Amino acid sequence: MTNCERKRRKFCQQDTCDLCNAAPESAEHVLRQCAHSTQVWHELGISDNSLTIGLNLADWLAEHLQNTQTGLLFGVGAWYLWKRRNDWVFNRKQQDASTLAQRIRSWTNTIHNAQENNDKIHTAQRSKRATEIAWNPPPRDWIALNTDGSVKQPDSLAAAGGLLRDSSGRCLGAFASNLGACTITRAELLGALQGLKLAWQLGYRKIQLRTDSTTAITILTAQTAYEGRYHSLWTQLQQLIQQDWEIEISHTFREGNKSADYLANKGHSLSLGYHVIERGDPGLNFWLLYDSMGNAQSRLI
Repeated sequence: MTNCERKRRKFCQQDTCDLCNAAPESAEHVLRQCAHSTQVWHELGISDNSLTIGLNLADWLAEHLQNTQTGLLFGVGAWYLWKRRNDWVFNRKQQDASTLAQRIRSWTNTIHNAQENNDKIHTAQRSKRATEIAWNPPPRDWIALNTDGSVKQPDSLAAAGGLLRDSSGRCLGAFASNLGACTITRAELLGALQGLKLAWQLGYRKIQLRTDSTTAITILTAQTAYEGRYHSLWTQLQQLIQQDWEIEISHTFREGNKSADYLANKGHSLSLGYHVIERGDPGLNFWLLYDSMGNAQSRLI
């Protein structure tokens, strides 16, 4: 007979508790009556009251577990007490009440924090609503400039693209650029710079610049001089923006930026540099028609 088998047989026969040697061992004794266990409960600030003192083991456990204040701590404590009994019986490993209580509190806090984070995630998800996102035409006399950047791995090869449309959705100019290797933020900013240059060259003076890059918008709309790694690009953009025209900069979701997204991806297939995209381009025509028909996609916001 192995040592484990002897211990299991010893427990089933209700031999003396191996921890206190003062009473027959049972599940109730290990969790509730053993002097070593009551010391741990005392360290945790959990004790029997008039509602629990006369209950059998099952009801005693249920009553404590249903306590909204200490239920979790009690559950973790009961598990640790049983684990301590097994560590002592099978491995001769013992922990004093103070150390065990500290571990119980630590594990309880870990579970509690995990529950709180999970609740926050579910609350955030529940608060989101499905919203239909589509490209929206600009007001009369304004021009919508949608731009986008794209980077493909593993070589970080980047491209950018954009297009100008009037209030009827008619395309007034489009471009795509192969940028070589660079970051997605640089690609987004270069797309905005090239789009604004195109708008200025074509003579349009009321521009709504729309991009799905929140990082690019943060840089473009910085209230103070931007001193980060894209300072040179920021300077060029500011010089262009401050010319004699009206520019509104806003964020659009990807679902409302599909034509620009197509052009940015097209840039990867072109030779290095800036390219004007003709209105007869089949892919561009498809997305122009898609947008002009008011097609929308659902997004949780």
